[in-house]
Amino acid sequence: MTGDPVAAHNQALALIDKAVNIQASLLSYRDVFYFVALVFSPDPSLILLLGKGAKPPPPATENL
Repeated sequence: MTGDPVAAHNQALALIDKAVNIQASLLSYRDVFYFVALVFSPDPSLILLLGKGAKPPPPATENL
C-alpha cells in the first residue's frame, strides 16, 4: 500500500469530527424539543381552570 499516512490521519479526523457534529446536533434538537414540551405542558391544565366565563346579558325586550 502506498498511501500518505498524514492524509489518511487527517481524513480519519475529519470523519470523526463529522460524526461528533451530527451527534451534537441531534442532542441539541432533542434538548430543544424537551424544553418546548416542558414549557407548553401546563397549558391544558390551565385551560381547564378557566371556567365557562360570565353569561351574556339577556337581549333587551322593548314593548312596542
